[in-house]
Amino acid sequence: MIFDTHIKEDPFVVSDGWSGYKPLKGEFPNLTQRLSNNGENFKMLHIQIRNFKNWLRGMHSYCNKEYLQKYINEYFFRFNRRNHRVSILD
Repeated sequence: MIFDTHIKEDPFVVSDGWSGYKPLKGEFPNLTQRLSNNGENFKMLHIQIRNFKNWLRGMHSYCNKEYLQKYINEYFFRFNRRNHRVSILD
């Protein structure tokens, strides 16, 4: 799980209100859940999700669930390289 691999037990973590995070509160006592409030509490997350969906719909006419991680990798590769357009394909 991503929490076990990338997050220590003592940091302060803020997540949305997804019920799947509730079992983690025992292992991560500083985990705080906040309701999204229609995207107001996690603006950048919702902007990224919306941008990804729009990119996916515009770039690919058909998407297969089997390749979803590859689509995500490509989107964020492009996103992270957006300021280096000259060398984006290097």
